[in-house]
Amino acid sequence: MTATEPTLDPLDIDLHGARRPHALDGLLAPFARALVLDAADVHVAATLARLAGEPTPDEVALAAALAVRAVRLGSVTVDITTIA
Repeated sequence: MTATEPTLDPLDIDLHGARRPHALDGLLAPFARALVLDAADVHVAATLARLAGEPTPDEVALAAALAVRAVRLGSVTVDITTIA
């Protein structure tokens, strides 16, 4: 069984909802605006970056957020070709 991406009706999107990440910059921002990432994905990526104790490149934070998203949606892998 494979997980499928939930279908969103543009009229049902709450632009100020709790699951929507806010005040982002860098590579995470366009993915959050496109509703690919939600607040949980971004929060875990930010926490991992902070725990690293050194500056984390945006690409690493994005990879972490996408990995969290994949698990949240029920997968254990990330197919990069389906993200873009």
